[in-house]
Amino acid sequence: MKSQDLLHKIKEIKKKANMLLYKIDKARKLENNPQTNPAVEKLIDENNQTIIEQLKIIDELVQINKLFSEELRNDNEYLSEMDYDSYLVLTQNGEINFDKNHPYFKDIRFIKDLMQYYIDTEQYEKCSYLQSII
Repeated sequence: MKSQDLLHKIKEIKKKANMLLYKIDKARKLENNPQTNPAVEKLIDENNQTIIEQLKIIDELVQINKLFSEELRNDNEYLSEMDYDSYLVLTQNGEINFDKNHPYFKDIRFIKDLMQYYIDTEQYEKCSYLQSII
C-alpha cells in the first residue's frame, strides 16, 4: 500500500472517530435529565474514552508513517547513487530483491553475473528463477 493511500485511510478513520465523538456529545446533551440511567452514562463515558485513545493511536500511526516514508526516501536516494558492482553485491547478499523494481532486472550482463555467483555458491533455486526471467 502506498503511503498516500495509507494516509488517506487514516484521515478517513480519524474523521469517523471525530464524528462518533460529536454524536456522543450530542446524545449527552439530549439526555441531560435527572432520569438518565447511570449504566448508560457509564457506557457512554467508556466509549468516549476508547475513541479518544484510538485517536491518539491514529496520530502515532501517522507519525510512524511519516518517519517510514522519510526513511524510504533516504534509502531510494542512496540506492540511486550506487554503481553496478554495489547493486550486484547487495543483490547477491539478498539485501535488495531482484524483481521488476530492480534497476538491472532486464540487464543480461547483470543476470549472468548474478547467476554465476549463485552457481558458485550452489544456490540453484535462485539460478532457476533467473533462467525463468531470460
